[in-house]
This record gives sequence, structure tokens and C-alpha cells, in this order.
Amino acid sequence: MNGKLFILFEFGIPHYRGFLLEKLNASFQEIVAYHADDKFSGTFENHSSKCKCFGSGENKLCIFNVFSLLSASAIVTTLNLRRPHTWVPMLLLPWKKWIIWGSGVGENSSLIVRFLRRILLFISDGFVVYTENGRKKLIEFGYSDEKITVAYNTLKIENSCLTSGEKYFLYVGRVQKRKELDACFHAIKKLQKKLLVVGGDYNDEISRLKVLADEEGCSDLVEFRSPIYDDAALKDVFSNAIAYVSPGHVGLGVVHAFGYGVPVVTFMERNHAPEFEYCNKHNSYLVLSDNISDALYECLNKPVEHFKRRESAYCFYKENLSVKNVYNAFFCQFERLGISTDKTDVQDIP
Repeated sequence: MNGKLFILFEFGIPHYRGFLLEKLNASFQEIVAYHADDKFSGTFENHSSKCKCFGSGENKLCIFNVFSLLSASAIVTTLNLRRPHTWVPMLLLPWKKWIIWGSGVGENSSLIVRFLRRILLFISDGFVVYTENGRKKLIEFGYSDEKITVAYNTLKIENSCLTSGEKYFLYVGRVQKRKELDACFHAIKKLQKKLLVVGGDYNDEISRLKVLADEEGCSDLVEFRSPIYDDAALKDVFSNAIAYVSPGHVGLGVVHAFGYGVPVVTFMERNHAPEFEYCNKHNSYLVLSDNISDALYECLNKPVEHFKRRESAYCFYKENLSVKNVYNAFFCQFERLGISTDKTDVQDIP
């Protein structure tokens, strides 16, 4: 009989982790996912358990029965030092098999934080990191290369394909001020090309953007649509896109864009999510200045170079962002630690 797997989520359960949770659920006797029920509202059938939480925001204190972890064959934690429920159990039960899942060592240079991080890394038995750069930083920090596997942060896109849309520039995701979508307004007015924004409002940002578009004189070129979750509808939206624009911040939108061969246009010098590392000069338009007009102009007026970026974006998705790679990263950890699973060969996964 296969063992029991626990997963400690720093926030709620992200909906885009569903494909991995389903795979793990089919491979273990039982899975229990403890979460804080904030930021993300995904669910995992009857196998998730909300922590008892106090306070709010980044420093929310979450509590669960730590001794339930005694029955675990392995414990995966999305380590966040601001969320003690993701690391205090490591100190209490250091002999259990701990696998950290996250972006890497972080940038905080505080002596206390670095000391605590070293202790937790010493306790851990493995690390599933989001990017190759995260892997490199872990090794520089002194973590064993043999204990690291890379699982690029990704989405399961059943209908991914190379597209060649020419109708509009596109943004899909939460409509937030940090995305700096208004940086495109002057350019789309000059180029007379539409910007389609698909996503939910955040802090009344859509109203602010409508005012700015009106002031710029391009309100007829900016269209807002409600969030889309259906795969077929998303494919239709991306299939008609020239490029995916998120000037001020990029995250998982990069994965969706690359899944349909749509290059990304963004500023380089911003506080991006780890997915920014997927972007390079071959598959994206990385803007050094705060003027995005030249990049959008190139999208429209250099078709040969633009299509090469499309091909490179789609190729990156196929080679690096496949769900098979994510499965491999986790099951390599389990196998290395001698944990029995009912693993389907990833080569058989469509």
C-alpha cells in the first residue's frame, strides 16, 4: 500500500495546481493539503483542510494539527518564512521526509533570516524549484545539487498550438496597476491597433484605465472583457493576438502566451514573478526603457522576426513547460527518497 502525502500551502490552493494534485492523488494512498484559504480559491476534492487562521495579510498566523504529519510518508511545503505553518513543523519533526517547493532561497540578506533558511534547508531532503536560475542560486547558497529538481511554474493547456494572430495586442489576467497597461496607450493610438484586456478588476483599476484611455484619445482602441476560464475560449482569444503585453509585471500569463506561440512584451527592470525568466530575446520583446512603442511597432512591421519569436515561444513551452516535466520533478524526488508511488510513466501522459 502506498503512503500518505501531506502538502502545506502558504496561501490557498492555486487552481492551476489542479493537474499536479490529481496526479499525486492517483499515486498515493492518501493526500492531505493544509492551506490558509487566502489569495487563491482553488479546491482539491475532499482532501484539503483549511488551517485555523488569525489576523490577515502577509503575516497571517495559521495553525493545524502538526502531529497529523507523523503518519506522512513525505511532506511537501511551499516554504514562506512569513507563514510559520509552512516551516515550524520542519523544526518540530525534522526526521520526516521534507521536500520544499518554491522559487529558491529568496533575496532577504538579514542575518537571522539567512540563518533560519540554512537550518530549514539542512533539514529538508529535497527541493523542487521553479527555474534553472533558482536552482543555480540554491547551489551557490550551499545546497546539494543532487537534491534539486526543476519544475517550471506552468499551466496545463490541453489545446496548445502555434498561432499567428494579427487582430490585437492582448493582456489576460488580473487587471492590476502594477501591470502598467496604460504604458501601451500612446503606442496603440499611434499604430491604430486594438488592445484587448481580459480579466477581473483589482482595486478599481479598470475604471482608472478607462479614464486614462479617454484622456489619451484611444478609448475606442481599448476593450475590456470579463475573465475567461474555458480552454476553447482562451485559445480563440490568444489565437488572434499579435503579442501578449504586460509592461510592468509578468507572471503565469507568460505560460499561457507561450502555449499558443504568442510573444511577450514587457519592461525588463520590474519586480516580475519567476515566470519572467522564461522570456528572452528570442521569444519576447524585453524593453529596457519605459517606452514600449518601439517593441509594439516591431511586432507589426517586422513579420519575419516576429514569427521567429512566435516559434521560439511555442518551442519553449513544449520543451520546458509541459506537465510531464512537473511530474518528473516530483517523482524523481519521491524515488530518490525511497517513497513508493503508483507512478504512470510520464511518457504515457498526453
